[in-house]
Amino acid sequence: MTLRISTATRQRDLNRDWIHPDKEIIEIEMSHDQFSELISTNCGCGVPVTIRHIQGKRMQKPPYVNKRMVFESEFRGKMEKISQGAERIVEGIKTILSEKTVSKTSLKEVTGDLESIIMEIKSNLPFTYDQFNEAMDKTVVEAKAEVESFVTKAIMVTGLEAIKNQAPQIAMDPKRKEEP
Repeated sequence: MTLRISTATRQRDLNRDWIHPDKEIIEIEMSHDQFSELISTNCGCGVPVTIRHIQGKRMQKPPYVNKRMVFESEFRGKMEKISQGAERIVEGIKTILSEKTVSKTSLKEVTGDLESIIMEIKSNLPFTYDQFNEAMDKTVVEAKAEVESFVTKAIMVTGLEAIKNQAPQIAMDPKRKEEP
């Protein structure tokens, strides 16, 4: 769907006001889902859309972002952080074992590091997994909506073209009775 916002001119003629678009301010493009969200959401947070023109100047296409790859990169980063934490714990334990006496402070540090890793594994990774699934589900829904929109538009255009091509035949059909 395309939404154009323009300045306008008003012309009074034939006992009526005629409004005509004048200078384009902005043109945006949105999917049917984005449009539905735009008119039905009252959160004030906005709806992302694609800006095509601003004051007649064509805007660059937004870069494509592969959400799956973004999540993959983020997940690898989290796993690297957990690995580094585990390596730090192993080094701490090796240091403690090499000492003649074990201090409670050293044990508390190692225990704190272990608790941090456990929290990452128990809480943060499942959260990341849930966010990934939610994003992928949303992507699938958006893709299905785009395909459905494309097919619907193609059917409408084809149907209108067929009706247009049959209009002369209907008018000339001798079997058709004229209505009184």
